[in-house]
Amino acid sequence: MTLHTESLRDHACLIVHGPDQPGLVAAVTALITRNNANIVSLDQYSDNPEGGAFFQRVVFHRADLRIALAEIEADLAQTLEPYGMQWRLTDQ
Repeated sequence: MTLHTESLRDHACLIVHGPDQPGLVAAVTALITRNNANIVSLDQYSDNPEGGAFFQRVVFHRADLRIALAEIEADLAQTLEPYGMQWRLTDQ
């Protein structure tokens, strides 16, 4: 059990959803990079690229994640608000 917990240290999972539109993937990946994190896994889906819903799940690693979480959450709010996106960030 310790091995599994250790392997997830400093990992977070970001779920993003809202109206599909150009630039969403770029905005999220730029945010991850800007916050000195590395994407481990990224999945996305749009049910209709013309006015449909967009869903994305990103798992990323960031050293000292707990210290950076508040700053990352503030960046998420500022970055995704103009897109009308909802998000949830969880520490793994």
